[in-house]
Amino acid sequence: MTVKWQFIYARKVSIAELREFTVTWVEGATRGRATEMRVLLRDYVELLILTGMRHGTEAMRIRWRHCDWYVDAEGQRYLRIWVSGKTGRSC
Repeated sequence: MTVKWQFIYARKVSIAELREFTVTWVEGATRGRATEMRVLLRDYVELLILTGMRHGTEAMRIRWRHCDWYVDAEGQRYLRIWVSGKTGRSC
């Protein structure tokens, strides 16, 4: 997918399309530093998408102490991230 960021902002994009685009976008970097920054941004966007966390103050306050492993009644293991924000628990 050779979509420019301006085009993505100009139309409504599904989450699947955005996630697919970020993979090819990272691969398109030509310099080491650019690749590192694109990987970091891709992972940040992925975290926001998968958790529903808001960018800015909610995401900026996350520390390692806010992350812990959780095992549900069926034995499935999850990483739980506590956020302090509009709907999150106070940290």
